[in-house]
Order: sequence, then C-alpha cells, then structure tokens
Amino acid sequence: PLILRIFRKVKIVPKLYWGISIGLMGIVLILNPTREGLSLAGLVALSASVFRAIAITTIRTLARRESPFTIMFYYFFVGTVIMGLSVIFDRPHSAEWPWMYIFWIGVFSIGYQIFMTLSFGRAPARILTPFTYLSVGYSALADWLVWNHILSFGAIIGFALVLLGAVVTVYFGKEIIVR
Repeated sequence: PLILRIFRKVKIVPKLYWGISIGLMGIVLILNPTREGLSLAGLVALSASVFRAIAITTIRTLARRESPFTIMFYYFFVGTVIMGLSVIFDRPHSAEWPWMYIFWIGVFSIGYQIFMTLSFGRAPARILTPFTYLSVGYSALADWLVWNHILSFGAIIGFALVLLGAVVTVYFGKEIIVR
C-alpha cells in the first residue's frame, strides 16, 4: 500500500496503517538490528523487499495493457542484464561453485514470475500482495531444512506479526482506494 501511495498517488484508508505497522514490527524482529544497526544481509533483504513491492505495483499496472509474456520478457531481460553486470565485476573464483543450486533457483524463479504475473493480471493487488509476505516463512523453513539453522524466538514472533499484519491489511484493504 505504501508503494501505491508513493507512485500512484492512491489514498490509503487510515485503518490500513495498522496492518502495515504490525507487519513492519515483525520485520524489525526478524532482522534483529543491533546497536550498530542492521547487518549487510538485513539491509539487502530490506532493500529487496522495497524493490519487490515496486515490481509488484509495476506488474499490476502493466497487466492492464500488456500481455503476461511481454511483462515477463522485460522482467527477465532487465534481471539478466543487471546480474550479468554484477558477475563481470565479482565472478565466482571456485570451480566447485554450486551451479546446480543456481539452476534450480532459476527454474523456481521463472515459475514464480509466471504465476505472479498471471495472478496480478487477474486479481486485485490488495488481496495478493499480503500472500507474498509468506515468503519470509518459506525462507525460514528452507533455512532450517537445508542449513539446520534454528530460528530465534524473536524471529518466530516477528513472522507471526508479519502474518497478522498481512491478515489485517487484507481485511482493511477492501477500503484501500478512496477516490
């Protein structure tokens, strides 16, 4: 909703800020900032979520006048160029680099993008966007299954707050656009 407010000048019902605030409190607990501030990984995750929100808003806007295949072409083209440039400046030096992981990340990313583009072309963003918050939980589950990293109590409470914020946002999101 905040990205809609900034980029599309959509007015937000004041009650919706409750869901946004609850979700942000959860994100703060998950990121676990120290006295020195956020870690580099936390800053990357936070900026990725902002760019993701911008991408979702853009896809929703484009879905009204462009085909899903056109949207996906430009999405992957821009992503490939950006990632290609980053590899030029910071290439992996190991021959044992986990290429199979990268392959599967690519496969799942393509599937995600296809389904996201199709769904945002058919359903309101106010309903779909909060479900993307669940990616925090999926990431935590993968972290536990793959690397045996156990979540802290604060991270579990943070995820619960993110989930509650998503529910509140969907509930009050029915009134999101006031024209």
